Amino acid sequence: MMYQMDMYSTLLRWIRLEMHSFDIVEAEDSVIIKASTTFSFQAVRETIKMNFPLVIGEGWLVSQLAGKAVDANMDITFYFNAEGKCSKMVVDTDFVGAFANIVTDLESVNILLSQALIADNSMLGVIEEPPEVDTTAQVPAAMKEHEIMAKRALL
Repeated sequence: MMYQMDMYSTLLRWIRLEMHSFDIVEAEDSVIIKASTTFSFQAVRETIKMNFPLVIGEGWLVSQLAGKAVDANMDITFYFNAEGKCSKMVVDTDFVGAFANIVTDLESVNILLSQALIADNSMLGVIEEPPEVDTTAQVPAAMKEHEIMAKRALL
């Protein structure tokens, strides 16, 4: 998580997160909070170089992005366990919609995002494979497969 905080603060000139609404779902042993937000940032040359390395030589596309403010719809979901600790955070960012508002056509968006270094959960930069996890270890029966994958991603 600290690596991602460094990536966001290094690769983006400024960041603004504006919450529009949130929902709270309570269960017996957990709470889920989902916030709908707008994630705004300024794309700079370093943003393009590190997240879209294959287009850095495409001056026509870089010129459409560099220095521009990008506004992306973002949903952030927090999962809290019975002890009240945040056990998982899932981030879903609409980068397609955001960049479609900036570049001239959808083909350019496809060129930009087709090999972008943006992984699941809106992780920026070069994403390394997570270390192998022993899946035969005792896992609570209530833990779902997506929760196991999220825990692996945190390792």
